[in-house]
Amino acid sequence: MKNRLRTIFTVIALALVFQGLHAQDWKERVMSEKIAFLTREMDLTPEEAQKFWPIYNQADAERGESFVRMNQYLKELKESVSQDASQTQSQSLLENYLRECGSPSAIDLKYLKKYQEVLPYEKVVKLFIGEEKFRRQQIHRLNDGKQRRGRSSED
Repeated sequence: MKNRLRTIFTVIALALVFQGLHAQDWKERVMSEKIAFLTREMDLTPEEAQKFWPIYNQADAERGESFVRMNQYLKELKESVSQDASQTQSQSLLENYLRECGSPSAIDLKYLKKYQEVLPYEKVVKLFIGEEKFRRQQIHRLNDGKQRRGRSSED
């Protein structure tokens, strides 16, 4: 019995590790694609890329932290509604959530000046256009994958 439980726990632990690795691989693959895509879209020289990418990575990390906070506020807001929290509590949570929703734009404005210090203005504009093109490309890729999976399950 102990061996059977040990085997089950080992299999579950390995599955969780492999799932985590798969998610990390996916995130790294998407980021690599994004770096290549934006480098092409912006037509960065090696010198520009060397100065630009550390700044971009810093901004991206701040946007990621903001996204985590936004989701936390949303979770707390949902809980406050289900627990019949006071209007004052809910209003405070809602304000925090809405403030955080605007944070990515504030981060972009903050880093706009830093980008302009290391890149010509035209390339900074191409950055924001390229990010939107990449985002849409990823959405289309996800939707295409869902449609293919949906069709194959119906066959």
